Amino acid sequence: MAIAKKRLVMDLDYFDLAWNGITRDKLEKLFDNCARGGFGAMFWSVMSMGYAEYHSKIIPVYGGQDRRIGSKRCAEGLRAFDGLAAGVELGKKYGIKIIPYYRMFDDYWPGCIDAFVDKIPGGWWESRCGNFQLRGWPCYHVPEIFDYKLRLLREIAGYGVDGILFGCTRSHSLYVQPYRQPHFFGYNQPVADEFKKRYGIDIRKFDYMDNRATSEGHFAAKDIMFCHEYEYVGAEKFDLKAWHDLKGESVRDFMREVRKIMGPKAHLALEASHWACPPKADPEDPICAKMFFYPAEWAQEGTINEWVLSQNWRGSNFAFDSEVLPAFQPVRDAGCEINVWLNDIFSPTGGDTSTPATPKAVEEYLNIFLESGQTSATIHEADFLIQNPKADEMWKFFRRWFGK
Repeated sequence: MAIAKKRLVMDLDYFDLAWNGITRDKLEKLFDNCARGGFGAMFWSVMSMGYAEYHSKIIPVYGGQDRRIGSKRCAEGLRAFDGLAAGVELGKKYGIKIIPYYRMFDDYWPGCIDAFVDKIPGGWWESRCGNFQLRGWPCYHVPEIFDYKLRLLREIAGYGVDGILFGCTRSHSLYVQPYRQPHFFGYNQPVADEFKKRYGIDIRKFDYMDNRATSEGHFAAKDIMFCHEYEYVGAEKFDLKAWHDLKGESVRDFMREVRKIMGPKAHLALEASHWACPPKADPEDPICAKMFFYPAEWAQEGTINEWVLSQNWRGSNFAFDSEVLPAFQPVRDAGCEINVWLNDIFSPTGGDTSTPATPKAVEEYLNIFLESGQTSATIHEADFLIQNPKADEMWKFFRRWFGK
């Protein structure tokens, strides 16, 4: 019998399921377990590394282009049947809402890329000089990209899904970028033009570029003797917060258009770390790419229904009661659900090659959520649970505490 009235969402990375050999029967078993375990919704990944995980007519389905171990099996699994269509069908059967997880900034991995974006000048986030691109991060300020991505969302909405999760700060593409200099990307010409229009400063303007070899600070790496840090001599200082706000506006505008497409009843959610949302966000945060989001404002205007807070909450750093909820009470006041992303709960060190979590560890992990003031959580991820040798025992926890 359930002892907790808390909302659970299962993160289903369909790419990972296919990687490990998904079948229609295995998928139905997952839905059955989720339904009995109290999961009312799934965040269903639909794109990864610039390719579709469903049978898109607009963008190629992933075909193993990166040639990793398992790539061929994954590609075969994705082609075998349309997972998104099957998910929508099973969702209706088991009473589980299907909310596609659309990663807005995750279109590149070595060997894989969104070819449409890649051929557009200024399509990826750019450095101030324009010589360096943050591959995998499309610039939604570019009209051709905005319209192209909107066509993809119309196609996904056409499956009869219940909403969309817009992924904004979880990005595999960022992992493989060689440039780590603070505030290095996001100077695309449309962004610069709008910034100059508003504030009178040309953020792309500088006299010349200098560089120095370093292995200090954010460049430190024991196996790398030196990296290049670039200095734009003669560049005018500008308001970093205003710049981060402007970059985030393209996400807001994109979600507004999807709201028009899907209507007022669709469940639209923003995935973003609280470190990218004021008042917790720091404009001086020394990372290479950043933008700001305003979940309370966007909920108030009716654009989003939920904020998925994607800090990687693990058993050792649950601090959302003290760190998050007081600072973001206006989000709840706007009628917006705050959902914490419980990262790698079944595989504490992360990834499918790490040591699987024990049933006791999962029980302790879930207890922290149960005893917190947080009412909604996303479990990351379905495949880690499926692959866990003690999965049957773990499903019992969900049925006992969250089951219907």
